[in-house]
Amino acid sequence: MPRLEIRDATDDDLPGVLRVLAESGSMADNLSRSKEARLHLAGLRQWPNFRLLIAELDGAIADPIR
Repeated sequence: MPRLEIRDATDDDLPGVLRVLAESGSMADNLSRSKEARLHLAGLRQWPNFRLLIAELDGAIADPIR
């Protein structure tokens, strides 16, 4: 049975998050590079009501449903 986990994203997850955003067509140009994405995620962490969650399926970031 596949293992699904929902959790807060970490800096190590950013390559997979950027891949999913690029594939979905919803990635802003200024987040296309890892450095800018890390800064953006650090900014999100400063706000207690904002979180970037990821879904992992069998240890890999799950692709969006198409």
